[in-house]
Amino acid sequence: MAKITFDSGNAYEGDVVDGKPDGRGKKIYSYWTYEGDWKNGMRHGEGTVKWPDGDFYKGQWKDDSMHGQGIYKWTDGNSYEGEWKDGKRHGKGIYKRPDGSVKYDGEWKNGKYKYTTHSLNAMRKSHSFCCTTYLHPASLLGANNTIKMAKITFDNGGVYEGDVVDGKPHGRGKKISLSGNEYEGKWKNGMRHGKGVVNKANGYAYEGEYKDDKRNGKGITKYPDGSVCYDGEFRDGFADGNGTLNYESGNVYTGEWRAGKRHDKGVMTYADKSVYDARINVTGRDRSHYQTGTLSEESGSKAAMQLTPF
Repeated sequence: MAKITFDSGNAYEGDVVDGKPDGRGKKIYSYWTYEGDWKNGMRHGEGTVKWPDGDFYKGQWKDDSMHGQGIYKWTDGNSYEGEWKDGKRHGKGIYKRPDGSVKYDGEWKNGKYKYTTHSLNAMRKSHSFCCTTYLHPASLLGANNTIKMAKITFDNGGVYEGDVVDGKPHGRGKKISLSGNEYEGKWKNGMRHGKGVVNKANGYAYEGEYKDDKRNGKGITKYPDGSVCYDGEFRDGFADGNGTLNYESGNVYTGEWRAGKRHDKGVMTYADKSVYDARINVTGRDRSHYQTGTLSEESGSKAAMQLTPF
């Protein structure tokens, strides 16, 4: 055991060989403190370094660099545990948030995700969905930057698992939002595109086609009990075209729709079996909706009706 005080004011206390730290010892610098194994004046073996701002690393060292297995924890609570090489994250490692949830679990190379085409910051700038986690087994890396069965965790708490191209959901995959809503189906450039199924946390569901992240084409929405709510055409996320809406009251409307509203020709069948054959027009500067038609009751009597507006 020896104690060495350097001209800079730094100090070392521990084992010494030929005037150099060698064995077990502690060295205090103005900007870090290290306690652990030494070899020929360099940190080598097992040891812990602490910085004044609260960051610390505990693990293996080689030739004065973090090398081997180790854990690094930042003052903000984020942490990395895994393999190191020449002072950089390299090999298998897990990056965690302050609450312990995983941000990234996979391969690293020279301090970066091994198979991503963008660093985390670059992805945040280039992709609107702000991906923060990118998980995949290296063995599943495909051609053309495609990764089968990758896992992405978004800043808003959502999780995606499926095919990925250039860091974005592309192909087939499933996304679960923080609220519990789920979508499983086709994706294109990070957006729902093609056939898919949505199951919402409140029990409602949608099964049908998507285009550019909106319902487009044929689709069916369902009530929590599984019965059909709307069956028909969609455009830009709304009922648009021909479709049938089954009201919870038992009424059924079949006809044309535009932007989520009944439009032009349609038939309303009420729960009491009366039928209203209507034509809906959009008139006036305020685009108010007016509908005219004939109500047919089971008795055979008819009554002219005009509802304005609705």
